[in-house]
Formats: sequence, C-alpha cells, structure tokens
Amino acid sequence: MTALEDSKYLELPSLVGRSKKRVFGFIKDKVWQRIQGWKAKPISKAGADNNKGIKWLSWDNMSRPMCKGGLGFRNLHGFNIALLGKHCWKFIHQPRALVSRVFKARYFENTCLLQAQKGSGSSFIWAGLHEAKQALLKGFRWVLGDGEDIVAVKDQWLRKKSDFRVESSYLYEGRNEKVSQLFLPGTK
Repeated sequence: MTALEDSKYLELPSLVGRSKKRVFGFIKDKVWQRIQGWKAKPISKAGADNNKGIKWLSWDNMSRPMCKGGLGFRNLHGFNIALLGKHCWKFIHQPRALVSRVFKARYFENTCLLQAQKGSGSSFIWAGLHEAKQALLKGFRWVLGDGEDIVAVKDQWLRKKSDFRVESSYLYEGRNEKVSQLFLPGTK
C-alpha cells in the first residue's frame, strides 16, 4: 500500500475505491472487538425487569424529537441526501466552478445534470449525487418563460397538476415537441 492509500482523515480513509468491504472492514472489526469486550464484563442491563432483557424502542420513538419524548436520533440517510442535494444545486447554479466542470466532463458531458444517468462503474460519490438528484427532481418544475427548453409531454411545467406534467397517453409516446412549438403562430 502507498502512503496515499494509508492516509486518513478523522480516522476514516481519505480514498475509497471499489471495494468498500476492504476499506471499511476495520470499522466492523473494531465494533466486533468492543462487543466481545462487553460480553466478557458483567454489566447491568438497563431497563430490564427481572433480568428478562432490554426493552428496545422502535425507530419511530428513537427518532422523535427529545421535546416530544424521543431520543432525538436523526435519519442519517435523509440528512446525507440533503447535503448531497446542496452539491447538485451548486452544480446547476455554478456551472463554471471547478468541481462542476470536473463532474460534467466525467459523468454528463453531453447533457445537463438533471438528465444525467448513473451509469455502470460510477464512483461512490457520483452514485450518491445521482440519488440526491433524483430526490431533487421530485420537487422541480419548469417556469414557463419562452418554452424553448421545455419538452411538452415529458418535463414538469404545468401549474395546476399535482405532478406538473401532461397526463400520459399513447398518443404522446415518442413526441419531443417543445412548449414553444405548441402555440399558434401570432399567439405568443
């Protein structure tokens, strides 16, 4: 292993390759050793009645805010997606930033971030950004403007529809007209 492969930040590896098991295996080993140490020591079981075991809480109770009687745990997956979503937002609004240009060159060279595919063999970071992008897309919709960039039957642009889209129909399959093409001549 090289010095670069051994480098760590906050006791975690700086580089994560394809084999997550190999890179993060030491965490599993440390936790397992700690559990084995606990088994060897006689400890009292918190919340146990007559030594019948621990009274476990459901995730709903644990993730409830402390002011409402919970333990205040957060949904870490949702929190991670939110943070990655901020990066996606920066890619959209700061396309000239170095990180935006690097990811565009690597993952969505001929399209925009919102239309980029995950692809096979993508990095761990891109997979997370792609998942965050999918979450963002659920809330995005186009503001009409001139309609030159909006595909009428695929994009989200209608105001009074719950999903902001044209209702799907076999009549619209394969059609890619822009919203600007829907207007009659002289009515724009």
